Amino acid sequence: MSVPYNTNVFYYNGASATGDWFFIYDISSTEIKIYNFLTSSNTANSNRISSASNFFNQELPYDFKGKTEYYPITTETNKPPYCEKDKFFIKFSDIVDLNKYTFFKNTNYNLNTENLFLYPTQATIINVNFLQTNFLRPNEDLVVQLLDNKFSLRNDNLDGKTRYAQFPSIRYADILTLNTAFGNNKTFDDFNIILGSYVPAGMVNKTPMPYTSRGNQNLLKFGNRLKLNVTGPTTGNIGDILEYTVNLMNDDFSDTINNAPELECYPVVDAGECSHRKVILKNGTGKFKVDTKNLSSGESFDVKIGWKFITTDSKVTVTLA
Repeated sequence: MSVPYNTNVFYYNGASATGDWFFIYDISSTEIKIYNFLTSSNTANSNRISSASNFFNQELPYDFKGKTEYYPITTETNKPPYCEKDKFFIKFSDIVDLNKYTFFKNTNYNLNTENLFLYPTQATIINVNFLQTNFLRPNEDLVVQLLDNKFSLRNDNLDGKTRYAQFPSIRYADILTLNTAFGNNKTFDDFNIILGSYVPAGMVNKTPMPYTSRGNQNLLKFGNRLKLNVTGPTTGNIGDILEYTVNLMNDDFSDTINNAPELECYPVVDAGECSHRKVILKNGTGKFKVDTKNLSSGESFDVKIGWKFITTDSKVTVTLA
């Protein structure tokens, strides 16, 4: 079946829920604001309540240093969330009453919201113009981290090939992932926005969809990742030129995508000569060929298709007669 593809917002609702962070994400087409809070159920905090409306209506100052790093907003201590001289809390129910944010929570995470108070600790703002969007390829992951009281942004795929599956990487600091989908993103509406899998609860001004598997340290699995499917001959004779077709598909390979722009993908073969190092998909489809003239009888090899930094979405194993 051929279907249109749309980006979305996702939160983790998998088997385990760890961590004690509470984040509020405010997402627009041009900016993403991220607020970090500590949680408390101590009703003694009720005499130090600040207005939720005033807090979120204030413009966030930000200090942008370099092209890939965002630092905590510490220069204007007279503005939330850095009023150190007179620490204050925001009541969770007051935020709910704003009718602006949707509460999300992993079902395996125990959080009592009846007397929940939030103490602001850090915040940052990301402008889409910082991302150099004209250079973003399809199906890349940009990750926002909060580590050592510092926000940072990196292209997660650039170092993906240097990680190894036998060395698990538990990345508690990842609080947001931006998947580029078709790439060449102009606004944040063009991204899949995945709230951190180690953020067990929070709020967002969208209606998020759950995902249940973190995947592995090389590739986050959130249920809406574009996939490439390669089909073609599984057998041949020495000297044959075999032709393969690539189709753009949804995450579970059940449907083809019918609204994609031209996209680049990358075939790889274990043996033989591939006609293309890069294939341009038009209307979600492309072709390439493999020449077997220098191979031996009985030899087997894989024909793979992937993205710039994802080597294999699918493959065909070929055996020569």
